Formats: sequence, structure tokens, C-alpha cells
Amino acid sequence: MAEQDDVLHLIDDSGTAPEASTARRWKVAVIDDDQAVHEGTRFALSDYNLNGQTLEILSAYSAAEGRTLMRAHPDIAAVFSHAEESSWGAQLAIARAKRCKDNIRQYTFDGSNAGFKAVKAGTFGADGNYTPFIADIGLRAALYKLMGKDIPGQAAYDMPGQRLQLPDSPTVVPENAAEWVGRGWGNFEPTPDPCK
Repeated sequence: MAEQDDVLHLIDDSGTAPEASTARRWKVAVIDDDQAVHEGTRFALSDYNLNGQTLEILSAYSAAEGRTLMRAHPDIAAVFSHAEESSWGAQLAIARAKRCKDNIRQYTFDGSNAGFKAVKAGTFGADGNYTPFIADIGLRAALYKLMGKDIPGQAAYDMPGQRLQLPDSPTVVPENAAEWVGRGWGNFEPTPDPCK
């Protein structure tokens, strides 16, 4: 007999599919070589709505594919890439598609000093600054558990396991980028902006 946790409950999908919306949608290009970044972005933004408009997520897996995508969709409003290296490839795709003057917003999520400098310079619109302490927090939690101690900041939630409160990791934008330069990882300079 199956345990309750082993039972998969399916929804009835025999009804008709909802009509496709004719409302305008913001086009966002994800230019990254990692399939998980595309899937995660689609999942995270699946029900996002901005000023009454939903998003259409378009995918490219290289700078060359990004250039093709940028040329095929002149109404792309924003580009997202995980890690600055992918983001600089996306910037190159924008430049090679001759879209530098189209005010396309570009976002990354890596937390490097080079990324923060690129935000400060206006190359990227924002860098999602994840906490550099995440490995330390995870290791401490494992050690506390092994020693039989309570883990500070843990709380129950609706999934298996416990939730740990992490230190703040604000988004780095042009207005606060100067205070974050030097606090990210890496000692390398950003790639020159091909649009300048």
C-alpha cells in the first residue's frame, strides 16, 4: 500500500483550454547557456504582471542566438542573464543586432565586483546580489545539527525541512552600486560595453 506522500494527485484537465490573451505582452529575452536559468526564469515570472501586461519569455543559448533573437523581435524590452559572463555575451548580442539605442534594460544575477561596476556604469540595469555567506551559513547549520544544537534563525514552513533566515542581499542598482563595489566577489574588471 502506498504511503500518502507517495500518492500523486492529478488535476482534471479534460476541460477546454482558456483563450489566449490578446493583451500586449512585454518581451523579455533570456540569453544564457544554462537551460535551468531559462526554466527557472519562466517559473518565477509565469504570473508576473506589469501595468496590466504579462511577460513573454524568449530564449537564446548563446550570443549568436541572442543576436538572431534581438533582430527577430525588435520589441524586446529587457534581457536577463545569470552570471556576468553570460550578461556580457548578451550585451554583445544587443550590439551586434544594432539595438544599442533601443533602451533595452539588461539584468544579471551574480554578485561580482565587475558586475557592480557594470551597473554603476549603466551597462546593466541591476545585479541581483546574492549573499556571499551562503556557504558559511549552510556549513554552520550542518555542524550545529551534527553537534545536536539548535540552528539559529530556523523556522518551520510548509515544505519538508526548515527555513533559515539569510542576511539581506539587496539588488544592486545604479543608485546604490558605488556602495557595493568592493563587496562582491572577484578582482577582475568588467568587459568594455560594446554599445559605448
